[in-house]
Amino acid sequence: MDFKKILATFLVVFVAIDIFLAFQWFQIHQPTANPTATESILSEMKSDGIQVGNLDTDSETGAYIGGQDGNDFLKANMDSLDKRWSTKLTGNQLTATLDKPVFMGTSRSDVRKSLQKLVNDKTQVIAGTQYVYDAKLTEYANNDSDNSAMVVYTQKMTNRRQFMTSRAQIRFLLDKNHDLKGYTQTYVSNAQVLRDSTTLISEEKALIGAYQYNEIPNNGKLNWSHMGYAPLTTVGDDTIFVPAWIFSVTDGTGNTTLLRINALNGALMK
Repeated sequence: MDFKKILATFLVVFVAIDIFLAFQWFQIHQPTANPTATESILSEMKSDGIQVGNLDTDSETGAYIGGQDGNDFLKANMDSLDKRWSTKLTGNQLTATLDKPVFMGTSRSDVRKSLQKLVNDKTQVIAGTQYVYDAKLTEYANNDSDNSAMVVYTQKMTNRRQFMTSRAQIRFLLDKNHDLKGYTQTYVSNAQVLRDSTTLISEEKALIGAYQYNEIPNNGKLNWSHMGYAPLTTVGDDTIFVPAWIFSVTDGTGNTTLLRINALNGALMK
């Protein structure tokens, strides 16, 4: 094994991350918009028929997070699952299927309790206790579903925030009779803070940014907002995540989309 080559690779990745984060820091620490301009933009949004409700103007703190796709972690733990699950790993996604669907309850409340019990059982879900139920993403996932239901769990990063990305989710699939058919799982490994926490933009400022990017249509409606970690870029095998505001917006025709705004610098994330 060529240790000098490995060390050099690590140094290159480290320097690349450092330069990238320094550039982002410079973008973040720019003068903020004045209150008069904010009120003017909010008034313009109202004139465009956009419904936003009360927006939070308080600022929180957050930091960059580094992590890796958890395909190796999932692969190493697949054998720990109960044999009733048929499993397959494709890329970074584990698919677990039941030969015979299992009834989870007569109501949504019953289904939630049954799924939570399943998630907490390490023979049913790998590292399930690291995930939490996400009502907002579950609602979004079922917008166009008539005959089946999706229940979404997201991987926790801290006590207050989760990863808001398909790279760190469990998605349980049930039919219209509340029978569980299976689930898919993705995971972020070796997650760690890369920088000290810094001040984040408020919900109000983030939504104004989305409007100025022309991402909120006239007569649109803000359904909900949530802050979590979203992927920003990839350096080698590592993915850098940033705190991001996620907005669910419905346009005048009833179509719902998710918008992501970088909570560090207000940039639109695709």
